[in-house]
Amino acid sequence: MRVLFTYENSLPRVEADAEQWVNSAAALARAGHEVELVFPRRPGESAPTTEALLEHFQVDGPLRFRALPTGHRLLGLQHARHAAAVARDPRTRTYDVVHTRNLGVLTACLHAGHRCAFEHYRPWGDQFPPLQPWVRHALGHPDCVAAFFHSELARASYPRLGVPGAKLVVLHNGHQPQRAERVRDAHRARRALGLPVDAELVVYTGRINAKKGLDVALAMARALRARGTHFVLVGSEGEGPLERRARSMPNVHVRPWQPYDRVLRYLDAADVLLVPPSQAPLERYGNTVLPLKLFSYLAAGRPILAPRSADLVGFLDDGVDARLVRPADATDVREPVAALVELLDDAALRERLAQGALRRAADLSWDARGERLGEHLARACAAEPVPAGDGWTPRAWLGESGRWLARGVLRGRWVGSMEVAAPAR
Repeated sequence: MRVLFTYENSLPRVEADAEQWVNSAAALARAGHEVELVFPRRPGESAPTTEALLEHFQVDGPLRFRALPTGHRLLGLQHARHAAAVARDPRTRTYDVVHTRNLGVLTACLHAGHRCAFEHYRPWGDQFPPLQPWVRHALGHPDCVAAFFHSELARASYPRLGVPGAKLVVLHNGHQPQRAERVRDAHRARRALGLPVDAELVVYTGRINAKKGLDVALAMARALRARGTHFVLVGSEGEGPLERRARSMPNVHVRPWQPYDRVLRYLDAADVLLVPPSQAPLERYGNTVLPLKLFSYLAAGRPILAPRSADLVGFLDDGVDARLVRPADATDVREPVAALVELLDDAALRERLAQGALRRAADLSWDARGERLGEHLARACAAEPVPAGDGWTPRAWLGESGRWLARGVLRGRWVGSMEVAAPAR
């Protein structure tokens, strides 16, 4: 198949969505499909070469990149310009399907008569109810042949909008196994990174900001300071509030954003890998659903401490491939601290969870994802159009949107609740 991936932001960049999108496109190309990824650049700026982008994202394969002169300092205008350019570009018609993560690009390409597939991690209709008619129309369109979601939590939110269930597919993200084939000597990794060699080490990798629940991680570090447990937070992009707070904590080490091969050294150095046990990333901000770091964590052969949140329940098994705890807030971290201490004190438990994580990671490589994506796209493009489902009504939509608006105005919470339970895998 010939597949056109579109990305609405400039490249290169360090955000997880760019890493996910480029890895997915490269994996599909390695699976034998012809794949090109188009992205915006500002007029007059030179575009990075395909070789430079492959090196930045540390991927390989016959993936091609092409920049369109649609960039703008106003992000919303850039997205609109990019959507219009992709839709009207005559080269777009030479592809079997346009694969996009942007509703604007999806809508413009459908309007122009292109066959499309959509992919995202968000349950858009739950988080932002006013968008429901748009989402329903775009994903229910006959030329939108498939919609891929990164978790069951997200997928399960769309049938109630009338989007045909046959179009909806859970496609988990992945990791690169060859990147994980390395010496996993924690002490050697710590010496190379300048970290305490003999201390208990808890490692988090990812963006460092309030939206990631790191206030809970800092509260846990404060509670375990007397024990001598050190926390390493990797992914800082500047001097923000969390960095300033961490500076006064001698058992917290903040490191800047790292390329992926160096991130792996930090994973090797850990006794425990941390997904902050906070509900805020999922419920308050809605921008972290099955975080991308989790797949590298699983492949690292280290025990994982994570929240028992709706996106992780059913994907991870407590006591088998991770230790899941009830989400906490920074004012009371007794439960996650107790679970972490249990892990640090029990070498046999750590080893059991580490082996379970490796088993879970075995079929979660990027290449496996590329094969599955190609198979799903081929079937979807060959299938007959699926009629829209029932269950969505304008009256219910107006009521839900009104409640969302009231909650936003009165409480400052503009991300709707996601209460869909994820079934066991």
